[in-house]
Amino acid sequence: MVSATGIGSGLDIESIVTQLVAAERAPTENRLNTNELEFSTELSAFGQFKSSLSSLESSLRNLASGSTFRSRTASSSNDDAITVSAGTLATPSSYQIGVSQLAQAHSLATANFSSLDDPIGEGTLTIRFGTTDYVADPESYNAFSINPEADTLSIAIDSTNNTLEGIRDAINAENGDVSAVIVNDGDGFRLLINSAEEGAENSLQISVEDTGDLNNTDSSGLSAFSFDGNATNLQQTIAAQDANLTVNGLFITSDSNSITGVIEGVSLDLNEITENDVRVSISRDSSGVSTALNSFISAYNSFRTTLEAVSGYDPESGSGGILQGDFTVRNIEDRLRSLTTGELVGTEGVFSYISEIGVTTDAQGNLTLDQARLNEALSENPDALEDLFAAVGRPAHTGVEYISDSSDTQVGSYNINITQAATRAELLGATIGFPLVIDDDNDNFVIAVNGESSDTISLTQGTYASGADLAAELQSRINGDDVLSEANYRVAVEFNSASGGLEIRTLEYGSEISLEIVSGDTNFESALGLTTGILSEGVDVIGTIGGQAATGIGQSLIADEGTDADGISLIIDTDELGNLGDLVYSRGIADQLRTLIGDYLDTDGLIDSREDALDDRLEEIEDQREALEFRLEQIEERYRAQFNALDTLLNSLNNTSSFLTQQLANLPGARDSS
Repeated sequence: MVSATGIGSGLDIESIVTQLVAAERAPTENRLNTNELEFSTELSAFGQFKSSLSSLESSLRNLASGSTFRSRTASSSNDDAITVSAGTLATPSSYQIGVSQLAQAHSLATANFSSLDDPIGEGTLTIRFGTTDYVADPESYNAFSINPEADTLSIAIDSTNNTLEGIRDAINAENGDVSAVIVNDGDGFRLLINSAEEGAENSLQISVEDTGDLNNTDSSGLSAFSFDGNATNLQQTIAAQDANLTVNGLFITSDSNSITGVIEGVSLDLNEITENDVRVSISRDSSGVSTALNSFISAYNSFRTTLEAVSGYDPESGSGGILQGDFTVRNIEDRLRSLTTGELVGTEGVFSYISEIGVTTDAQGNLTLDQARLNEALSENPDALEDLFAAVGRPAHTGVEYISDSSDTQVGSYNINITQAATRAELLGATIGFPLVIDDDNDNFVIAVNGESSDTISLTQGTYASGADLAAELQSRINGDDVLSEANYRVAVEFNSASGGLEIRTLEYGSEISLEIVSGDTNFESALGLTTGILSEGVDVIGTIGGQAATGIGQSLIADEGTDADGISLIIDTDELGNLGDLVYSRGIADQLRTLIGDYLDTDGLIDSREDALDDRLEEIEDQREALEFRLEQIEERYRAQFNALDTLLNSLNNTSSFLTQQLANLPGARDSS
């Protein structure tokens, strides 16, 4: 509202009101500005403190991980011939390795075709993988033994894909362990069919059901793609073969040039045949520990610098940081210093203080590293270093594998007792005899894994001489089913020579796992000894950790919440029941620091609570500013009303004075003084 003031009185009421309101504003506004600056500065300081603390936590990630201390380096004296890598389970040592033969993948080629898109024939291609007894010159296909670990593929060829390009695409669309490519050799187009895996056990057998001319063995129509004991219409261009090598003089064969498992924890890649042995060396990777420790020391010292800036005291200037004396900051500082320089309790390791491996504190409270002492500790007691820094669970029983813990897991020794071992779902067949004939009356069946039913599975018809051959065929066919493959469900099939029956088992353990033969041909049950309609389910492991109940999921045994062992997760990979010994669990310094800092940095942690409180105070200041403005508006309005009333009164008095002066001048006897 705009009003003209002081017209009647001549007073500068606008200036008077403005100064009075400013006088009312000043004390409160100064107090609010002072508080706002203090709270904002304190909030900013907590932000710096929190950021530095977060960097310190990140620096502990590798130092708190057991894998850092178990890391290995591997070297080869001839990388062109053999390249090597090593995992945490590898034992430091050296080996002399010679390569006399490289593994090869099987490759077959069709005869020449003049066109890519002329119809060839229709029917079904069945591709199996195994060991082929085949001699190319003079040609002789003697036998084939299926590889049960490789999935059998059945590929339908009809009017939509019965060209050379269509057959190529149909094979590749299976995404199996085989690929196809068309090449032009100058005389026409040929289809190369290649096994994706090296090794003698991964050679190809291609059988054809030619529905075009009803002849599965001639060289015309779809049967031109046949390569089995009935017809070898494809040319073998590369024979499947294993790699041959020696390790410290011990002869070894491998189905791949990429070799794992021969030396525990070591992976070898064979690239060339060697004239002389190659020296392969495995050693501990001490550099990873040094890097992790130096990263922590650097982050800790940086944190100390930030801490000094926000909460320290400068005797020269006589001033301190904005957070000097703050309880939260002091509490965190004291806890970190205690864990960093104090004794590690709850472990039976060689080291109890980080000073014992060369990490000491200088006069300013910063950490320094004596690299020579660290190298000595790494050389003499590498496992003890892991105990000093990382969270470690060491089970006494070889059938117990420690997997993980939680932030609530307490240091201690926990007895492991098992009352029920985990099992897989399994179907045990009745006794059957051999040789066994698979024909139209017993070759088809449907199996369900974990409630997922397969398509109709067809076994290769023929006479099976042994239970091992039939088990391999069953496993390959079941695992090659499109429905089960899509769901990533696989089974293992064996022939039990003691019982004389087939055994089908899931690869997974636990009560959520099931297996059932849903249906079969007329003579399927009697021929194969496998009963339809019987559901088999696995069971979970049952046991205790440290005398407290634990939850079993398959082979996993997990300590329940609220117990001292809370969060400990184990794999029980043994059928042995009863007392499996103790698991000794300890928390190293880096793990304890990381857990502590994580609690401080948590969204509900101490620092966030302080920041929230400061944010609330700043919001209160804004509310007080709004209240101040409202109050000043009321005061200003009151002042204006009062001064306007005064102005009106003064104007009235002036008018009265003028009137009286005029009247007095007109009275009789009045005369002009001039």
